[in-house]
Amino acid sequence: MRLVSESSRKDVRQLVGLVTDEGIERVLLPCSALQTFAEAAYAAQTRLETLRAVINVGEPLRVTPEIRWLCRANPGLVLENHYGPTETHEVASYTLSGSPEDFPTLPPIGTAIDGATIRLLDADLRPVPPGTKGEIYVGGRCLAIGYEARDDLTAERFVTVGEHGQRMYRTGDLGLQLPSGDLAYLGRADNPGEGARFPC
Repeated sequence: MRLVSESSRKDVRQLVGLVTDEGIERVLLPCSALQTFAEAAYAAQTRLETLRAVINVGEPLRVTPEIRWLCRANPGLVLENHYGPTETHEVASYTLSGSPEDFPTLPPIGTAIDGATIRLLDADLRPVPPGTKGEIYVGGRCLAIGYEARDDLTAERFVTVGEHGQRMYRTGDLGLQLPSGDLAYLGRADNPGEGARFPC
C-alpha cells in the first residue's frame, strides 16, 4: 500500500505521474478525485500501463466522459464502485465491465460482500419488495460496536431487525433492488436530493 504525499493529493498531475513511475496497480479515490485524475490523464494523453483497478470510495460514482476515456485508453482496467458508511466500512461492491461507452452514468452500488448483510426496510423495519424504495440497513461482521460516549445515538442508529433479532446499522441512505439483484443508491432519507457520504 502506498499513501500519497500532501503535494500529490493537491496536484493530481503528480498523482498520475506517481502511478506511472512506480507501476501502481490499484488506486482508491472518491469520485471527485477520480474525476480530476481522469482529466489529468486525458489532458496529458497518458496511458497507465500498470494500472489494473480504479476503485471509487467515499462518494456516489458518476461516470463522466473523462472516466470513460480513462477506462477505454487502458484496456483491462477495471472500474469498481464500493459502498459503505464509516460505521460499517465497505459492505457492497459493483464492478463495471464491458465497453466503457455502455457504463451507466450512475452505476449501482452492487451486492453485499462476504460477511456483510444488506436489507432494504420500510419505516416499520419490514422488508420492501424488489423495485421498491427502502432505507438501507447493514449488518454482519463489519458492524461497529457503536458510538463512543453516545449511548443515545447508538440506540437510535444500531437497531434489532427481524425474527432472529439481527443487529443492524440504519444508514439513512435510500436504495432499491434492481432486477439484476444489484442495489441502486437513491440519496439520503433526510434529503433524497443530497449525495450520500460513503466514507469507507
